[in-house]
Amino acid sequence: MKSIRIPVFFIIAVLLVNFPVMAQENSKDATSVTTSADATLQKEATDKVAVADDKNASDKKKDEKKYDIKLSGNLYSEWFYEVTNANSAGAVKANQFRVTRAYITLEKQFNDIFSAKIQSDFLEGYSDLKMKNSTPAAQTKADEVDKTTTRYSYNGILKNAYVQAKYGIDPVDMTLQLGLIGTPILGMIDKQSGYRWINANYIDASKILLGNKTWGAKNDVSLNDNSADLGASLSIEVMKMITMTYAVTNGEGYKSVVEQVSSNNNSNYRGKAQYGVITVSPVKFVYLNGFIRHEYEEKASTSDKTIDKQCLYGGGGAGINITGVRLGGYYAYGFHEYYANGNSGVKDSRARILDTYLNTNLKELAGFPILVYGRFAWGKDNAGKQKHKDTYLWAAGFGYEFNQYIKAGVYYEDYNIDYAWNKHSRTFYVKTEAKI
Repeated sequence: MKSIRIPVFFIIAVLLVNFPVMAQENSKDATSVTTSADATLQKEATDKVAVADDKNASDKKKDEKKYDIKLSGNLYSEWFYEVTNANSAGAVKANQFRVTRAYITLEKQFNDIFSAKIQSDFLEGYSDLKMKNSTPAAQTKADEVDKTTTRYSYNGILKNAYVQAKYGIDPVDMTLQLGLIGTPILGMIDKQSGYRWINANYIDASKILLGNKTWGAKNDVSLNDNSADLGASLSIEVMKMITMTYAVTNGEGYKSVVEQVSSNNNSNYRGKAQYGVITVSPVKFVYLNGFIRHEYEEKASTSDKTIDKQCLYGGGGAGINITGVRLGGYYAYGFHEYYANGNSGVKDSRARILDTYLNTNLKELAGFPILVYGRFAWGKDNAGKQKHKDTYLWAAGFGYEFNQYIKAGVYYEDYNIDYAWNKHSRTFYVKTEAKI
């Protein structure tokens, strides 16, 4: 009995002696766990703050970069050789290198609403002009230039210089431009076709299809539009599906920004060119377009009344842009009022133009950035040398896009002016575009 009690009491004593130690160790373990958890939470909080700081710094840099002045440029150059010349049987065939356009652009975003753009255009023009007539009136007329003694060079002129305000309240976005702006019809066509580096669209270069002249004096014919002009425009986009644009400009174009002086009343004429354009995209890659342009050009007195010489054209078109394939076309009908035999009578001329294009980059379809492009255009009018005759132009080529900045290609163009003697011109090109 005695031997049994001793171990029991011994065990109890040992437990009583070790209990405080065990409790202290458990307390230390609990404190250690709590401290570890607090440290983990603190680290997570610190990491979150660091991530937030990094994000804020990144957003700030993005905002600062967004409002930086952006410098860019485009360079279009070519070599061409005339296989046959349409001017005459014995004409010298051209074999030339040319820079057809060089653009330098500055853009500045001031805030989420206001921005500005300045663009210079370097193009072929007159240098060291020699005039047939030294009077100021004659010097404003291109046909008075003595081309036998005039030299040509590349001239830099201002193409765009405008302030823009863009503001949107879902689902409507509005854009207002004021200054030397791009005109909406030609800009819309070039943007949808992506063809500008090869050549201008033939609503812009309508004189090529209408007798290679300018619509206006001496019964010459063209649609008389310009790719940029002094004025203002308002564009409204609804649900990313419908875009409506109205613009009013001087009508002279960016190459002659001062309005012409009327030869009859010797004062600045106040007529303006007005544009209306609508684009509907029922699905993202389809474009349906309608457009109209009207301009009062000049007042002139006739035998019985004073009439505004005016120019009007309108039309429509459609296009697609899907998986690197751009395909579309446009039709325009033009009306022009002019004066024959001095100011003794008022006449009008009418012109029609059809312009279609194919512009394909096979990178999305085949994995190779091979370019395939082509064009067919037709023109007809009822005035001038080519009266009631048709002009046809078709072209095709292929190229390669080396990267997002450089592309090049070859291009063949067949140009048939259907006068009474059926002139025909065939030209081979090598064309390049460089983006800066």
